[in-house]
Amino acid sequence: MDKGNIPVESAYESGRRTEPRRSEEKYTTDYTPTPEAEIKPKKSSDLVTKVILVQLAVCAFIVALIFAAWKFCPNVFSVIRSEYSKIMSVDIGIDDVRQTIDNAAAEQQATGEEEQYEVSTEAATEAQSGEGGEDTEIQDTAIAVMTSLGDSKDITVPLHGRISSKYGYRTNPISGVYGLHTGVDIAADEGSPIVAAYNGVVKDTGVGEKRGKYILMLHNDGSETLYCHCSKITVDEDEVIRAGEVIALVGSTGWSTGPHLHFEIHRNGSAIDPLTVIDEEKI
Repeated sequence: MDKGNIPVESAYESGRRTEPRRSEEKYTTDYTPTPEAEIKPKKSSDLVTKVILVQLAVCAFIVALIFAAWKFCPNVFSVIRSEYSKIMSVDIGIDDVRQTIDNAAAEQQATGEEEQYEVSTEAATEAQSGEGGEDTEIQDTAIAVMTSLGDSKDITVPLHGRISSKYGYRTNPISGVYGLHTGVDIAADEGSPIVAAYNGVVKDTGVGEKRGKYILMLHNDGSETLYCHCSKITVDEDEVIRAGEVIALVGSTGWSTGPHLHFEIHRNGSAIDPLTVIDEEKI
């Protein structure tokens, strides 16, 4: 019998194989994964991450809002803190929280209008009585009034007398130390009137060991003038003064060898020679 005509069943029975050999094409088809067997990515973790990021952004915004209220609107912050304590002590819904915030904003607006009215009333009373205040609002009002006066370009001689010491290096007559004399000394009789050199507001008054009784004035261009060794100060802090108005009387307080005025001009934080501004012949 020709081998080419042997039945398939007889060929396999004569050997060890009990199953027919699978073709290469059949083998490849059996082990190729079907589309249904492919692994699909899980989206639940992405959703959780997004939710967490949104929550962090909301928390950051709330913290920034509270900080801004504390920094710029302390009254609103106090109201919110008080209302927060109430909220935490009782059960409350989101609508009630929104209503609480609206009430706090309305209360702040009413408080701001009331404070503005009080400042205006105090400023009017201040102008009538001539007394100086110490509140920040009065200080701001004084600066506003000073600004409305405009610049007094030509300086007013603060005291007429004799120049006893000019600006520059010298040996201090009290301490004996060589150093810079930052102003000009004008000798005059005890009790002679000292006037403001420019329009301005009284920034500070006081008594110092070296300066004695002194006055520091602030002017519209940001410069300052200092008047030292006075026997009496006739103005109050935050009081608006016109150039030429009496602010003090000549004295010999502090480090002084006799009645005189120590006068300084400060520009950009540094003392300059007053005689570059004042005509020496007019003193």
